[in-house]
Amino acid sequence: MFWNRSKFETVSSEELKQLLDEGQQFTLIDVRTPQEFASGHIPKAKNVPNQLLMEKIISVVPKKDAPLILYCHSGQRSKVAGKMLISMGYTNIRLYGGIIRWPYDLKKITRQAAQACFFLPSFQTCFMIIIEKNDRNGGDRMKRYLVTGAGGHLGSALLRELVKTDFIVHALLQAGESEPFAHPRVRYFVGDVRDPDSLIPLFEYDRPIEITVFHLASIITIEEGLSDLVYQVNVGGTQNMIALSRRFGVQKFIYLSSVHSLVERANYRPITETASYEPQKLRGGYAKTKALASQAVLSAAKSGFPGIILMPSGIIGPYDLGQNHIVQLVRQYLFSERFVCVRGGYNFVDVRDVAKACLLAEQYGKLGEGYIIKGHYCSIEALLRTAGGYAGKRPPIILPISLAKLAAPLIRSIAEASGSRPLYTSYSLDTLTGNSNFDGTKARRQLHYRPRKLESTIHDMVDYLLRHTQDH
Repeated sequence: MFWNRSKFETVSSEELKQLLDEGQQFTLIDVRTPQEFASGHIPKAKNVPNQLLMEKIISVVPKKDAPLILYCHSGQRSKVAGKMLISMGYTNIRLYGGIIRWPYDLKKITRQAAQACFFLPSFQTCFMIIIEKNDRNGGDRMKRYLVTGAGGHLGSALLRELVKTDFIVHALLQAGESEPFAHPRVRYFVGDVRDPDSLIPLFEYDRPIEITVFHLASIITIEEGLSDLVYQVNVGGTQNMIALSRRFGVQKFIYLSSVHSLVERANYRPITETASYEPQKLRGGYAKTKALASQAVLSAAKSGFPGIILMPSGIIGPYDLGQNHIVQLVRQYLFSERFVCVRGGYNFVDVRDVAKACLLAEQYGKLGEGYIIKGHYCSIEALLRTAGGYAGKRPPIILPISLAKLAAPLIRSIAEASGSRPLYTSYSLDTLTGNSNFDGTKARRQLHYRPRKLESTIHDMVDYLLRHTQDH
């Protein structure tokens, strides 16, 4: 019997066998890969792999109150699948767990049948899952990329770089996040870096592979305080990814930190990479958590973990409609009759250059090292004037920082009333007048990193905003 509840009940082998023999009305879902399913599955099961679950389940089980039983290899993936289905509104779910405890006969798909499945619409993705390219050394091991934070600004840009390679990409999205784009080599997963069980499907595979992880997932905030959520995601999430990467033996772990994790030097002296992070000397919850997470990667690297840290400056560029704070600023300017901005500036880097730096770090980066990924300094006024020139906008009105700080509480109140984020806070205004003299020598020499001209970044950002905002 099935009950309508969100907490999962389990079913024993004997009970499941009886339900199948009696022809009870329920759907048995195998959430493993097509290869695993073909090698042996419980009779009458339907194969809906975890990475395709949110896309395919509606066509397999249209009614969300229909009784379901889920299973995988060991029980972990079926738990994740259950959580995904609950988030989609399915209410009648039970778990069998892992097929490894099934004592009865299994059904196998013959090689001929498996080949024939490539011609069936429901198995169109099967071909791309099975046919992957061996590594450059020509060995039996295959390579795969794992990306957390794939729904963010940098995540979207990195996916665009990774699909240029010959390898499969596993990309992590939050529940409710849209896929940046569809591509046959990208497999999207839904999970939460705070929940290690939800991350396991990213790593699981039934053949030897070489894994490179790009850990991008974080919460960016311009608030000075530190919330529990920001700490849990930025620090706890990184610790979870390190632990799972150790467990699954990843070859490279590229962590995307930030220049905010570095202590600002007085008198605008150049800021360089550090051998030890000092969160206690930093202002702002975001800066402190990025320093703590960077130190976690650095500490793990001292015991052999293959961690590399990238610290980009202020990211701007295309592929974002305002999730990024600076892109939000530019967008509001472009679509406002009159706009007031502040004095001050920062070092801004193209999101596409940071994405390319990720691949350069994988190829050339030294384990246990950190690299500043910088662009070019630009004042906020010059940034908006350049953007406005491309869009035919009148120049913004410039407000001194001192007046902007006085207006910061009012800006916050207006933003809260409208349900949006404030463009400025006192903390972010201090950042715009602080030291952003970052030294990119190490990345230039060791990673062969070169940023593009800022003008082209601003042009492409404006072009993307104008073309895509009109569609929303």
